[in-house]
Amino acid sequence: MLQNWWLSVWAGQTQAAGDHLDASGLHFYLGIYSAIGLAALLSQAVRGVLMLFGMLNASRVLHADLVNNVTALRANNSVSLSRPRMLSSVMQMSSSALPTCIKSTTPMLTERHLLVAASCA
Repeated sequence: MLQNWWLSVWAGQTQAAGDHLDASGLHFYLGIYSAIGLAALLSQAVRGVLMLFGMLNASRVLHADLVNNVTALRANNSVSLSRPRMLSSVMQMSSSALPTCIKSTTPMLTERHLLVAASCA
């Protein structure tokens, strides 16, 4: 957006000068345009790195919560619950703890991972 604005300023100045800018004017406008482009590139790179670390942290927190819920459930109810009931309880706990945007994929993913975990136990 800032680049478009600068291009309009540059075009307006070129029109006012009669479609001819000297070399110093061309270098000035081109330098500013390049600096704006470089700043946009750097801001996108910083945004990408922040998003990466944010997603890694969020997945770490979700995974830790799920593991804590599973281990607490196994420790508290391992004698009284059968595996299908335990899996059902864990699925209900994990789906209620997740944000709405990923609840639709939770049953498929959680079921598969919990079945593998239960078979290894």
